[in-house]
Amino acid sequence: DEHWFIALAAPRPFIALEGTRDQNVNSNGVRQSFLAAQPVFDFLQAGDRLGVNWADRPHGMVKGDWDALLAFADKNLLGKKVDRKFDEFPTDGN
Repeated sequence: DEHWFIALAAPRPFIALEGTRDQNVNSNGVRQSFLAAQPVFDFLQAGDRLGVNWADRPHGMVKGDWDALLAFADKNLLGKKVDRKFDEFPTDGN
């Protein structure tokens, strides 16, 4: 039910930094929240400003999270081209 919080951020950039081995993360819940908030971003013509990044880690931030966050900021705040996507989810069947 956190999609409303994400949608309230629109059209400002929003990225979720998640860990594939984080015991506190419900990967399907993250996916559903992302998908439920996407129409609001699309309506405000900001569909590319909603992002998610999955790092292979337990709870806590690692270099991969910072790399994703800075690339997302470069793309959305500085208008730079980046060579990564921010809409991919783990393929764990959830």
